[in-house]
Amino acid sequence: DDDDDDKKGAAVDRPQTQARLVRLRATDAAEQISADDLAARLVVKTLAENINLIVVPDIVLGFKTTTPDAGKSQLKRIEVLIKLFTQASPELAKALDRKKVAGGEVITFTLKPDPNLIRAAVPGLEDYEQELKQVFEKVASMEFVIGLGLIGDRVILSIGDSIDHLEKLAVAGSNRPSLLASKPFEPLRAHLAQQGATPKSKTLTGVSYLSEPLTKALAASSGDIEQLANLSDTIADLAELPDGAADAARKSLGKVAEGYKRRLPVPGPWMAFSFLAEQGYEGYVWDWSKNLPFDGSKRLELLEHTGGAPLAAVAFRVKNDPGQFEDFVSWADMGWSFFRTYLVPKADEDDQEKIAEVDEQLVPIAGKLVSILRTKILPALADGQMAFVLDAKSATKRPHSGLPSAVEPLPLIEPAIVLGLDDPKLFREGLSDLFELTDDLVDAVREMNPDAVPAEYQVAEPVKSKVEGGTLWSFALPGSGLDEKVQPSIGVGEDAAVLSLVPRQAGRLLLKSRLETGSQLSKFDEPLASAATLDFAGLVDAIQPWVIYLARYGCVMQLEGSVDPDLELGPDDETEQVQDALSQTKVVLEAIKSLRVAVAETSTQSGAMVTHWRNVIRDMPANESPSQLKQ
Repeated sequence: DDDDDDKKGAAVDRPQTQARLVRLRATDAAEQISADDLAARLVVKTLAENINLIVVPDIVLGFKTTTPDAGKSQLKRIEVLIKLFTQASPELAKALDRKKVAGGEVITFTLKPDPNLIRAAVPGLEDYEQELKQVFEKVASMEFVIGLGLIGDRVILSIGDSIDHLEKLAVAGSNRPSLLASKPFEPLRAHLAQQGATPKSKTLTGVSYLSEPLTKALAASSGDIEQLANLSDTIADLAELPDGAADAARKSLGKVAEGYKRRLPVPGPWMAFSFLAEQGYEGYVWDWSKNLPFDGSKRLELLEHTGGAPLAAVAFRVKNDPGQFEDFVSWADMGWSFFRTYLVPKADEDDQEKIAEVDEQLVPIAGKLVSILRTKILPALADGQMAFVLDAKSATKRPHSGLPSAVEPLPLIEPAIVLGLDDPKLFREGLSDLFELTDDLVDAVREMNPDAVPAEYQVAEPVKSKVEGGTLWSFALPGSGLDEKVQPSIGVGEDAAVLSLVPRQAGRLLLKSRLETGSQLSKFDEPLASAATLDFAGLVDAIQPWVIYLARYGCVMQLEGSVDPDLELGPDDETEQVQDALSQTKVVLEAIKSLRVAVAETSTQSGAMVTHWRNVIRDMPANESPSQLKQ
């Protein structure tokens, strides 16, 4: 309720961002305060310092009825039942009431909370008796009012500290403004006007809305980290850290919060609606948040590197922000410096020696990694495009040497990451440096602990191969038992790099091809911040052979107690019970394939991020069985 800010608006603010967290001291050096106990003390103190923010939120559920007379009759029956209940409990004698609200009638049932129940739930806080007393007095003064009634053509269920908020309902015949008339609903009004429809149109299937105060309350904030800074003294005392540790931690966390705050989205209103379209469902999501990391100023060319017809693909472009990486490096340096200065001296001698070795051997390697990322990898990826792809174009009959083979080929689920390249030459140089760095890492670990890495061990060189779209580096997995088709691979082309578990997929994604999945719904040609497509029916088809394979494996395991890896699993291994279960499973899988394909596109419009989503649904004919549909 945006109009009730003085009473409820403040309640959505995070109390922890306003609280002055206190310094908790152990009364005895040997006293131990658990994390749960510490959290309970902080909660009690925060509540006491924000006593006016403790309120009962207003929650209203409305259900449309086409038979208001029947609703009134049922309401009277409910009132009689509640009255019988209250008569049996003298303390509830005045809890039931009937009121006229917004042109309707509402039955109310009022409850007063018992502070003693809350006291029993938070034992062991005797040091905070004064704060607890404040909280309990506040709780004792509150009321929970449950309202049930008929207002207009809606059955209303309300929960709050009263039912006064129901007077704001925009019912037929009232002059009260509707939420639909507010600014965040302007896109919905425009859509309805374009369609020649009204809010009562049956094509609308859902409307959702979050006000700006609520999105601010739900969003992350720099105050979360600032609270850690405020806890520095407490943590330093409990951990018995040296003098200066709390001040150093507070300064470091303050710097983290400052950088974090610069990049946090600024929450705004959020509104979504959906409707029934010709092929399925369609909808829009409008988000007026600011300072978002996504860039919707250009077309997502990376969609041409998703393999043409993948099972699923998600692509997006983020704003180029080199300063963010520098902040991360700075935060890591501050953390390591704090660890060495204040925590290492508290460790025993053996641990201090190990940490010194880490500092000597691994920290320089971390520095080299940062340099490679800073000077080569990140500049090569400055365009900011990234995509996640899921496919299943490869298949195997034996996924692992320790497993039996299958009569029918099993699709290999192929996840991949695709990165847009600004400078492929610089990216290849960065990869070469990273490969060399792995050798340095092995040498450093061997230096620290000779038994950890055999003297003869070396990082295997990747197999380099030329493909039509660029160059592949594949890493064999000898001794893993996996099908040879599975080899972690890196592919680099002129405008894209691919990270995949299957070399054939990596080579395929390096080639440009028009995105076919979901092409009947969108061409993905306009400037977009993100885009997604899903071949849901194809995904089900890829999963189904694995369901059958696992069922047959389970049959053999149940009958024999073990499964011979040299066995070939087929229909003959199915028990009668499993055959029946599989037949039912096929029906279910065929039914959920009614959702054929779905797409979503996010663009920038009128100062908002707008996501437009659509899907295609094909209902199963009532006079045909799933088996007939498959033929």
